[in-house]
Amino acid sequence: MVWHTKGEAQNILQQLPLPLNPRFDGKVPRIVHSHLQLDAPQRPILTTSFVSTQNLLTAHMCRDVGVFNLVEYFKALTVLEPGKMELRDYKKPELKSKAWLMKIEMAGICGTDHHIINNKKPFPWAENIYPFIPGHEFVGRIEEVGSDFVGVDVEGFPLKKGDLVVVCPDGSRLGETVDSAPCGKCYYCMTGFPLFCANRTSKTNHGPVMEGWQRGFAEYRYNHGVEAIYKLPEDMPPQVGVLVEPLSIAIHAFERAMGTGSSWLYQGMGPGKVVVVIGSGPIGILSVIVAKQLGAWRIIVTGAPDNRLTLSKEFGAETISIEKMKTPEERIKAVKELTPYHQGADVVIEAAGTPSAFVEALDMVRNRGTIVEVGHFTDRGPAPINPFWFCAKNINIFGIFGGGPAGFLWAKRFLEKTWRQIPFEKLVTHKFPLKDFNLALETSRKLESMKTVMIP
Repeated sequence: MVWHTKGEAQNILQQLPLPLNPRFDGKVPRIVHSHLQLDAPQRPILTTSFVSTQNLLTAHMCRDVGVFNLVEYFKALTVLEPGKMELRDYKKPELKSKAWLMKIEMAGICGTDHHIINNKKPFPWAENIYPFIPGHEFVGRIEEVGSDFVGVDVEGFPLKKGDLVVVCPDGSRLGETVDSAPCGKCYYCMTGFPLFCANRTSKTNHGPVMEGWQRGFAEYRYNHGVEAIYKLPEDMPPQVGVLVEPLSIAIHAFERAMGTGSSWLYQGMGPGKVVVVIGSGPIGILSVIVAKQLGAWRIIVTGAPDNRLTLSKEFGAETISIEKMKTPEERIKAVKELTPYHQGADVVIEAAGTPSAFVEALDMVRNRGTIVEVGHFTDRGPAPINPFWFCAKNINIFGIFGGGPAGFLWAKRFLEKTWRQIPFEKLVTHKFPLKDFNLALETSRKLESMKTVMIP
């Protein structure tokens, strides 16, 4: 094994016999991408080992640094046990006939990723099988396709190599036996709710690496060909496309709020309504954007820290800082003072994910108003609640879990229609290379960013 600096590596690459001559029987350096160090030119940046030209795979030009990269191997953030991670190299699986390979352009860190990474059983119904590759918010390009690749996205638009796409991680077709695919036969599958399939094919929605299944915190993603694929506009920036998944959650929340009754009967969500969003994270800001597009008269965000509230204002919300108004009573009073007759909000979206926030929502919503619980994607424990007020205020309360394939479609269309007018890219405030995954996760956990992403 020989270590080389960047300059030495470039000289080696220039001497490689590419395209390979079948008559060349000598030995040439084989470049292994796993040892690239892109940020430290004085340190060893790649390794070479001598192999026969018969075993040398075709090399691909690495767009970013001008060196070669074998797609035979790819890097992925791997969870070995609760809270223990490392960057591992994986051999690219052979593409089955329907399968396709996605080159990840960008992957977002969600709040639930912290729970998934640090807990053996992040959800009551799902137990992680180790090792696994996390990450469910990602955007990328079609790199390779199998002989029977589906060739179209969910809307029937043709797909080809190089297209920018997103994939619904849990959007496998009914009856397929990959990842956590629904069975297509149980009560929920048969009645249109495959998310609640009673016969999931795996104990975990982050299937084991050895089965050739993975998520988005990686350089490449192997897709079995049964996933829901959504083609994005070619000129859409990755920092916009990466928001499809979280935007699908915000859209789902307002779909529930609109389904409670007729707006003209003073029920549900509609134009002219007062909307309160509890929580100023990515889901909260995306809820502000959706509420504004739906014609909300007034949008109020309660949350922290100040950097997130400043961005909330930029997207059209009035803000209440939980760091300055430290008690629920102060915040509830401040919200009501911003509503007609101090009656409270028509719609409250709880996107903070803390039990106490839901209790506050009950006091912030007006009589006959609507609450949508969005933030509790993981079990954060109970909260003291008096059910009397559900009846006394005659309120609607809805919960949502995930956006699903349909939600991805509405989110993708929403972005297609608005991304040139709305600065979605401002939500992606911090970007890290995959190798800095610890710093990326810590930045996200400390709320120093709005949306933190990793770029392979």
